[in-house]
Order: sequence, then C-alpha cells, then structure tokens
Amino acid sequence: MAELTAVLQHPVTLLFIGLFLHLVKKVVEIRQSGQEIGLVGYVKKRPYLTISALGGALAAYGLMPAEQINSLTAFGLGYMANSAVDAIGRAPIKST
Repeated sequence: MAELTAVLQHPVTLLFIGLFLHLVKKVVEIRQSGQEIGLVGYVKKRPYLTISALGGALAAYGLMPAEQINSLTAFGLGYMANSAVDAIGRAPIKST
C-alpha cells in the first residue's frame, strides 16, 4: 500500500492526473450540452491538441526549477496545459 501511495503522490503521476481530469471535465461539458461523446471519442476528434497538451505539460514540468515542483504544481501544470491548448483550439483560424 505504501508503494501505491508513493506512486500516486509522485509529481509526474499528478501531472498526468491533471491532464486526465481536464479531459474528463471537457467531456462532461460537451455531454451536458446534449452531445453524446465519450472520453476516447473526444481524444480521437482532437489528436493533435491532445498531443500538444501532453507535450506542453511535460515541457513545463521539465523547465520548472526542481525546488518548485511538488504534487500541487505538477497537477496544476497538467490541468492548465490542457486548458491552454483547449483555448488555442477554440480560436478561429484566420486564412491569409
């Protein structure tokens, strides 16, 4: 049990949990609007944004000074990376 607790409290685990929970939040919002979509369907519809969120979260984690990384900041990095990519993905694409 101590090993499981250690894994769940590790910052990298919490980074991925933050990413996952933001994905779940977005799926719930879409479902509340009346559209039927699951988590896998949501990710399949936006594969590049999902990969971008993952890459952004890992990059932010890697760039953050080690003394500032803890469970809360790692969770926040994952959640906010996905949130930022969603905001970018909603922006209209301008043609030149």
